[in-house]
Amino acid sequence: MSLRIARLAVALLLIGGSVVMAADALYELVRTGNCGTLGGATVSAPCPEGTGGHIVSLVLAVTLIPFVGMAIAPFRSKLGLAGLWWCFLWIAMGAAALVAGHGPAAPPDVGDGATIIGITFLVIGDLSLFGGLAAGIAARRGAAVLRQRANDASAGSESA
Repeated sequence: MSLRIARLAVALLLIGGSVVMAADALYELVRTGNCGTLGGATVSAPCPEGTGGHIVSLVLAVTLIPFVGMAIAPFRSKLGLAGLWWCFLWIAMGAAALVAGHGPAAPPDVGDGATIIGITFLVIGDLSLFGGLAAGIAARRGAAVLRQRANDASAGSESA
């Protein structure tokens, strides 16, 4: 196995893992709902044990971990991995929010906020995915047209 393939495999594990980690953390945070204390006074309800860990997981999953994965990835793979990570991150977090708010284990008071978060995140992810695919297709078609024109020009200059 070449070093390039090993680097790509490690990058994919880190980037894919960050998407799963972010979706899981958001799922747990949406299920938690509003909670917190401020200066010893309870703002709404006290946060359950582990809420801080979910917040740290979410922050790490959308910042440090994917950027380490991008740094490890071979040069030609970086842009594609970054684009896919961006799209799938939003799609996975949107799905997690909808499941947290409307799934079988959904708390009774989470529904509307989870729906808004879920639909918004799904729209961002889907638009990014389809926009990226359309841009990639357009770039390939444009490159093919330019190659064809260059071939036609060189064929025309050879025959003259």
